[in-house]
Amino acid sequence: MSAGRRRAGFAPCGGRNVTIPTSATTPAADARRRDAHWIRPGPLVKVRGMKLLRTGLLLVAAGVAACGSDSPTGPTVPIAPPSGLSPTLSSIQREIFNPSCVEHHGDHATEGDLDLQEGRSYAELVNRAAFQVALDRVEPNDPDNSYLILKVEGRSGIVGDRMPPNEPFLTSAQINVIRQWIDAGAQNN
Repeated sequence: MSAGRRRAGFAPCGGRNVTIPTSATTPAADARRRDAHWIRPGPLVKVRGMKLLRTGLLLVAAGVAACGSDSPTGPTVPIAPPSGLSPTLSSIQREIFNPSCVEHHGDHATEGDLDLQEGRSYAELVNRAAFQVALDRVEPNDPDNSYLILKVEGRSGIVGDRMPPNEPFLTSAQINVIRQWIDAGAQNN
């Protein structure tokens, strides 16, 4: 960078002086360079694209705010359920309870006095008071006031840990299917 001169009074992003080729130091070029690429030390900053960046950030912020919801877990996004899973108790039993829950809430272990084995889960869940809180385990037509949903989502207000423990948590798609089953009346189907 020997062919050039140091530009005084301006610094690029980072606060260092740089060498500018002498062929590009006309007054018009200096003004364009200053307005397009240089930051003037001090509280006011002029950078080409800053207005575009600010506008883009405002649009992103507006988009995020528009996605809000009343749900404490965020907006509900339609998620395709895993293959073979539908909002029926028999499907939830086969695809979720048997592989993820029965180990702790089954034949040999009924933690929380809850048995989720096939043939017993409906009677143990629907319109049955949860011992830990003043909610039913499953309140038909009301997934947000069903303790089962609070436990699998890990929401505040639960006693103990999010379920299932020691395994990967249920996916959003799996939880959504349980919500749909409850919202449709939590039928024994």
